[in-house]
Amino acid sequence: MIRKVLMALIFTACAVAASGSALAAMAQVNRIPPDAPVVPWTRFSIQYTVRDIGNVGPKKVEFYWTKDMGKTWSLYGEDPDAKSPMTVTVPGDGVYGFMTVGTDHVGNRERAPVSGTRPETVIIVDRTPPVGKWISPVKTSLISPSGVDLEWEC
Repeated sequence: MIRKVLMALIFTACAVAASGSALAAMAQVNRIPPDAPVVPWTRFSIQYTVRDIGNVGPKKVEFYWTKDMGKTWSLYGEDPDAKSPMTVTVPGDGVYGFMTVGTDHVGNRERAPVSGTRPETVIIVDRTPPVGKWISPVKTSLISPSGVDLEWEC
């Protein structure tokens, strides 16, 4: 049981170390917000806020998405109930940006994103499990009364 717990801690440490350095490098190159959440699944909900004038709510909320931080945009779809949150499904690992475009009951519509528009929300999908390897102690090591030193690599 202790071995499983220790392995879980090692894999967690490896995941944090790997994601920290890889994401930091990726963030600098692609200008990804440092607080962009990293999720291990391809289906998730995005919270959004629509400024409401007149207390009638939006007639329609469209979601646009980008896979290149705003160089190109595509219409993802429309939120069926026009109320936050919107559940989206992406095709796999990667960095996804999203932007909402609302239309009111009179027909006033926010401007759709164009090339160069920065996403309102950025989500990083990473389903790759971390890899860790024991270096010491080995199976034949004894645990002394003063404890044991653990060494691993990621």
